[in-house]
Amino acid sequence: MYEKGLSFYSDQCVDLFGPEYTLTSTYQNVAAVLQKYGGADAYRGTKVAFPNGSIDPWKSLGLLQSNSANNVDAFIIEGTAHCADMYPASPNDLSSLTNARTRLKSHLNDWITEVLSSE
Repeated sequence: MYEKGLSFYSDQCVDLFGPEYTLTSTYQNVAAVLQKYGGADAYRGTKVAFPNGSIDPWKSLGLLQSNSANNVDAFIIEGTAHCADMYPASPNDLSSLTNARTRLKSHLNDWITEVLSSE
């Protein structure tokens, strides 16, 4: 992933944003955020879907584990990239994408129905 080396990208941050954006400060800031909020393993949200494309470069940063106790559904959409599920449906869509949209729609229907029935 880092073919040019991590320092190359860190140096770009310094060039673009200033000398305080070093690799060391980046690691420190990430550690502070994880300390304050927790990482993916500490996610405490409820009624959330996390669709991830199998060829999405951001996938490794996404939540990949479902938590049925909190009604959190994390899943991979085979053959798709970033945000594919958010585009309008097409007759040429992969079946995995069509199935993912059906899954998401089902979650939304369930969650909205639950809220409306509790009012």
